[in-house]
Amino acid sequence: MRQADEIRIASRDYKQIYDLIDLYPNATLILNYIPSPEIEKVVREVVILAKNRLILSLFSLDQVEFCKELNIPFFMARPVTTLEQVRTLKELGVCYVILDNEVIHKLHEVKIINVPVRAIPNISFLDELPRENGINGNWIRPEDIDAYSLYITTIEFGTQPEKRE
Repeated sequence: MRQADEIRIASRDYKQIYDLIDLYPNATLILNYIPSPEIEKVVREVVILAKNRLILSLFSLDQVEFCKELNIPFFMARPVTTLEQVRTLKELGVCYVILDNEVIHKLHEVKIINVPVRAIPNISFLDELPRENGINGNWIRPEDIDAYSLYITTIEFGTQPEKRE
């Protein structure tokens, strides 16, 4: 964990963020933000304590104004599937987009839109729809990471069921 550039925190674990600020002073903290009065209070405090190290991963566009009010970088937790969605999110002020389906294969066009891309290379489809198999999909092989570095700003690893691991 001390080598991690980022630490993602599930919304249910939001109280741990105070410890993480101290334990990992060089890591960016990404909170999966599901609003509640308690979590909102913590976020308002952490913005001051973390000194520009907090990013919110949002599940609803209703939360964008809260981020803008506090000047907190944010991105949508749900992946986008079209170039138009990428453009729209850029206009909303996201600091990243997560791509899925066909748009992940249009990285050159996404690069032109000029919004940083996060990728989750160990999950073939991010839409959570059941498929007979997940062999075909949006994998990025470890040996290909360097080839994608021109287009992808951040690589994160999604959790997998133990059976699949």
